[in-house]
Amino acid sequence: MQTRERMLPYVTVYIDVLDMDAALETISGLGGSVMVPPTRINDSLSFALFRDPAGNAVGLLQGEALTAA
Repeated sequence: MQTRERMLPYVTVYIDVLDMDAALETISGLGGSVMVPPTRINDSLSFALFRDPAGNAVGLLQGEALTAA
């Protein structure tokens, strides 16, 4: 594991999705890979992380609070 001093700074972009399982299936079909499977944060919010074919880490969010607006 790298120490904080040796890690490069980065930003993780999160995308709001209506169906996380369907999104991850599409991502896998297009050459991406799941880094963190769907994980419940609370009763109404879940997240997952995937790596795109170029190696970038991207997050997904699914939740009632996100889609109610």
